[in-house]
Amino acid sequence: MGNATKEMLVKAETALKSKMLRHLNVLARKLRSANTDKGLYYRGRTLAGGRHLINTFKAVQSNRDNDDRFRVISVDPKVSAGISIAIDCSGSMDSACPAWGGIGRHSRWENIAILLNGILPALDRIGVKTYAGLVDVVGANNQMGYKGSVFEITNPEQKWRTENYKKLYDLYMSGGTHIATYALTAIEMAEELPVTQKIALFVTDGHCGSLRYLESLRQQALAKGITLIGVGIGDVDVATAMSFPNGIYARNGLVLGEHLLSHLAKVVERGEVEASVIN
Repeated sequence: MGNATKEMLVKAETALKSKMLRHLNVLARKLRSANTDKGLYYRGRTLAGGRHLINTFKAVQSNRDNDDRFRVISVDPKVSAGISIAIDCSGSMDSACPAWGGIGRHSRWENIAILLNGILPALDRIGVKTYAGLVDVVGANNQMGYKGSVFEITNPEQKWRTENYKKLYDLYMSGGTHIATYALTAIEMAEELPVTQKIALFVTDGHCGSLRYLESLRQQALAKGITLIGVGIGDVDVATAMSFPNGIYARNGLVLGEHLLSHLAKVVERGEVEASVIN
């Protein structure tokens, strides 16, 4: 990776974070309010102990108020949420996307790698566990005829490590496209997340006949307490993107990064949403 490329990446990352982070607190609030396992949650005041009781006793004796007699307790509900991210690693992911905010052109995979480097540490900071990986499509004896082989980027016990970013950015994509396999793999990955709220997110740049399985997979995910979301980038046309469960499509990673956290917040709040195409 040359110096010019590194400099372009820094600019791309800066542009992404400035657009993305304003939605992070909104997502965190939605996750907390939607959490069914809030843990301890106190608001108000309780009688203080120790020296505060002594001060209260002395105040009563001298017939005066003592504001020291109470202590304020406020424990916010914890975030118990996780997102799996199953990413298409077919050969077309090495094709170029539209220019990244005037900063330069990157392949579809490079767009996603830049996006991951921005969004994964942000999710770490608000307590969301992630399980992300590239998914290769291999043969299997099931209804679809395929299964996903996962190359892990993060797992539920491991936070994003920035030093892995440059290696990921330089990966070469190859293979075919089978969107239902990405969706199924995202669901299977989400099942491994040790959290209350689970989102299974698959990312693709393509179109294939397996779209007919997505509605069944969405329902299977819901039965397991998992919300399935499809993310499109690159060649995905409007009709394909609109068929993704709770889908979102954007022309490149910068536009996608600007709207993805907001889209996730809406899904968390409403349960399911209509597909969104962002030009």
